[in-house]
Amino acid sequence: MVIPRVEQPRYLTIVVCDEDTAPEADSLAGQLELPLWLLGCQNHIVLDDVAQVIVGINMRNAASVDALKLLLSKLPPKVLRRFIVDNGTATYVTRVQANALGATHHVTRHRAVAELRRDLSSTAELAAPIPPAKRALIAAAPGGRSALSAGKAIAGLFEGLVGDRVIDADIVDLASSEVLADVTAIGGERWLDTVRQHHESTFQHCLLVAGVAATYAAKNGLNHYAAHALVNAALLHDVGKAVVPKQILDKPGKLTDGELSVIKRHPRAGYDYLKSHAELPEAVLDAVLHHHEALDGSGYPDGLKGDQIPPLTRILTVCDVFAAIVEKRSYKSAQPTTSAIMTLVDMALRSRVDYEAVRRLASAFSIPLPQTLEELAASLAQPTRAQAS
Repeated sequence: MVIPRVEQPRYLTIVVCDEDTAPEADSLAGQLELPLWLLGCQNHIVLDDVAQVIVGINMRNAASVDALKLLLSKLPPKVLRRFIVDNGTATYVTRVQANALGATHHVTRHRAVAELRRDLSSTAELAAPIPPAKRALIAAAPGGRSALSAGKAIAGLFEGLVGDRVIDADIVDLASSEVLADVTAIGGERWLDTVRQHHESTFQHCLLVAGVAATYAAKNGLNHYAAHALVNAALLHDVGKAVVPKQILDKPGKLTDGELSVIKRHPRAGYDYLKSHAELPEAVLDAVLHHHEALDGSGYPDGLKGDQIPPLTRILTVCDVFAAIVEKRSYKSAQPTTSAIMTLVDMALRSRVDYEAVRRLASAFSIPLPQTLEELAASLAQPTRAQAS
């Protein structure tokens, strides 16, 4: 008899609490989409992948402190230890206690959710000031100034969502204008190369989607309104990732079902934020909400099909897929433009994306494709027929 192997859950970040702080910690973990480790109880979580712990225990409870020490002794020294410390007059004492237990960061209790959401997401990375020497290097590169402008707009969007602040749509529109101007002047490939050389992870992806969208707009003769709507949507489309932990976004391996469910919430989070904090055209808001939909109904968040997906959203979807393939990450090299187009062609043949949008994007990058999907399918079938004869 073969006993099936039960896969235990593995997490990158866990919230640690004791009986005294369990209700508060449970609320915190729920808002941050993180698992809870209750000291003194049996916890079915594998510690192998844990990269950081958020500690919210009663540090006046000696038994809890001893149990925490035992747990932390099982983790490598490089694991981040974020301790939730008290407010007011107790702040100094709890900070000293936290440091004695190996704290690497302090989080004040009254702002724990907001601070941790920011620190755990890509927001802190995006908002970090660019050193002057690096800024000068980027500005001197082809299209570098517009890349800096677009990056500033994206960072502001992430900060705005986490801080629940109103955004200035004019800043996004100005950044779109600058990207469109540079892409038109130097070409999309050179602009994308500059981004890949100087930016990383989520920041790089958001910028690449904007550059791909600008290339599509410039090469296909979109009018002023349509071009700005597309590039604006590209800059805005992933703002909902501000609520997704960075370690999920940058995880090199396969995501768990739980991690996928967290990722899949970003379109709705972005849409809800933009809908209530900015005056934007409905077409742009729809593109933000539905850029992961598929023509066959297999996408998310609403499982839209066919004509339920508007033209702008269809175009943004192919730009997003293209950018994901040509981007460079720590765990993958940038794939060539032809690979991105071939992937999109395959998706069009499987009724996932709009072939007309794929054909126009391919043309923007000087890759000719047949006029219709039927002609494409026939051209791909010709070698098979020739071999059969």
